[in-house]
Amino acid sequence: MANHRVKDYFYLIILGVLILIVFSLITILYTRDVLHISEEIQATFSGGIFTLIGAAIGASLAGIFTLNSVNKQISHSEEVLEKNRKADNDNALMIIDYVLEELISIFPFVSSAFALEPTFSESLVIAVDQFHDPVINIEKAVLDTSLLSNISPDYIEEVPGEIRRNISHLKNVIQAVKLNDGYCDMDNIYANLNRINDNLIEIRKNIKEVIKQ
Repeated sequence: MANHRVKDYFYLIILGVLILIVFSLITILYTRDVLHISEEIQATFSGGIFTLIGAAIGASLAGIFTLNSVNKQISHSEEVLEKNRKADNDNALMIIDYVLEELISIFPFVSSAFALEPTFSESLVIAVDQFHDPVINIEKAVLDTSLLSNISPDYIEEVPGEIRRNISHLKNVIQAVKLNDGYCDMDNIYANLNRINDNLIEIRKNIKEVIKQ
């Protein structure tokens, strides 16, 4: 925008200098009796010169003001679009945060079951079954293209991508518990559950920080 202003003023100055040069040459020729001009022509010429200068200045100023107005409108439109993009991003993240909270709330129940049953039992199968519906809900959210299209590219990998990886690990843990034949290391499964829980909590914390920003 500053470069346009400099260019406009530069052309205006050049035009003014050229007009002054021509006017000075005519004045010099006239004062030395080289050029004879009647009073009527002098008045007409002087009026024409000043009219031309005024028109040039007016046109240049009008162009400058018009350019400034257009630039302000473009800037305002870009600000509105950016504001809408941020609002869409935050709304999409809040939806993911909601279903993620539902999933995280199940972990304490499952962890308590593992604490009471350190070896394989039907109680552990019942406990991990509690993940079924929340896992389905979170998977739908992080695979919803209409929802993901509103999320900023900066967070596509950091939020939905990380959630998908942890959900994949969680489903493996659930399957290991359900298919347990008595030889599965329950301590290792319990440790994996806690790690996944910690990861999801950290992701949810990051989502909230993004929304606050």
